[in-house]
Amino acid sequence: MNPYKHSITLRISGDFDVEELKRSLGLESVFSKTKGDKRGTKADGSIVYHNQSHIRKTFYKDADGDVVESINEICRVLEGKGTDYLEISKNHHAELFIGLFGAENFGFEFDLKTLKRVEQLGLALLFDVYPYDEEARTAAATKE
Repeated sequence: MNPYKHSITLRISGDFDVEELKRSLGLESVFSKTKGDKRGTKADGSIVYHNQSHIRKTFYKDADGDVVESINEICRVLEGKGTDYLEISKNHHAELFIGLFGAENFGFEFDLKTLKRVEQLGLALLFDVYPYDEEARTAAATKE
C-alpha cells in the first residue's frame, strides 16, 4: 500500500453550454456552473457573476493505490469519448486536479507513456499536497 491517499477531479472551464457538454461526454454526477450564474455578492452589495462555465467530475476521492494508475484510468475513460472530448480540450481548459494526502515523505514517478497520454488529451496536471493524519480523520468521521 502507498503511504498516501489521493483524490482526482477533472475540471473543464470555458465558454460552453454546460448541458450540451455533459451530454456529449456522458458525464454524470458532475458539479457545474454556467457562465452568467450568480457567483456571490461583494461587501458593497454588488452581485458577481461567473465569467466562464465550469464542470467538475470527481473520479477518485480519498483513494488508496498508485496515483499514476488512477490517472491512466481517467485517460482511458476520456480516450473512450473519442473526438467529442478532444474537441472540448482543444477549445477549453481541461485539467486534472490531484490532491495528495500523506503523513510521511512519499514520491512517485510518471512514466513517459502516461505523460504522453495526458499531453495528447490536452490535460494540465495540478497537484495540491496536504498533511494527512489518519487518527484526526478517523476522530472527525466518528463525530459526523
